Amino acid sequence: VHTIMKYQVGVPMVVELTSAAKHDHYLLKKVHLPQDATLAMDRAYIDYAQFQRLTEEGVCYVTKMKKNLQLVMSYTLF
Repeated sequence: VHTIMKYQVGVPMVVELTSAAKHDHYLLKKVHLPQDATLAMDRAYIDYAQFQRLTEEGVCYVTKMKKNLQLVMSYTLF
């Protein structure tokens, strides 16, 4: 079950049922969230190109990173 909630009023905007065999991250490609939306997702949604698109569209997101992630800092904010 994939659900997009309008959290200000607690009402689902989109509910989609899929089989367990279907990869979860396809939903990110179909959905365009409004600027300032917040997205919470599990590790199945890891797709760095989609993260870049969300960032450019002003969508905030929270996810648990994969255990084998290798992070390289290209710049610092301080």
